[in-house]
Amino acid sequence: MVIFKVKFLNDSKVEFAKDGDWREVKSYAPISNTGFIPQGVLNGIKAKYATAKIMEISKSYNGYEVKLDNHKELIMDKEGKVLSEKY
Repeated sequence: MVIFKVKFLNDSKVEFAKDGDWREVKSYAPISNTGFIPQGVLNGIKAKYATAKIMEISKSYNGYEVKLDNHKELIMDKEGKVLSEKY
């Protein structure tokens, strides 16, 4: 799979697949524009950690891995259900 990487001036990074679909987004500050993240995933995070901000998110074939500003790492399915979490 061909991956294109974009690094912004604020050191945020985005990886895209050949088809232009995002694969991973990393930031040193909370990700402010979350419009690219499915609403079910955002709802799942908000239900469990209402005040937490997303620092990193990566997409896999069966779900998402999310790192939050409270140092939690979540594994979520495509619908936004939290499957596992760790510090």
